[in-house]
Amino acid sequence: MSFLFADTYYFLAVISPDDAGYEKARKFGVVNNRPLLTTSWVLTEVADGLADTRNRHLARQLYLDL
Repeated sequence: MSFLFADTYYFLAVISPDDAGYEKARKFGVVNNRPLLTTSWVLTEVADGLADTRNRHLARQLYLDL
């Protein structure tokens, strides 16, 4: 089975309804049946992007979901 690389843009879009790519990322997540592959660097970038106090719960939830 082949993996699909998930980058910072994807993760931030899929968890942020205000993001310009949100709808496209959510729809993709519904139809994609390939497992996602990412790196610790991508997750570090995502955590940095969600470092604001009001968004930290999103970083934690993503971590738990993964």
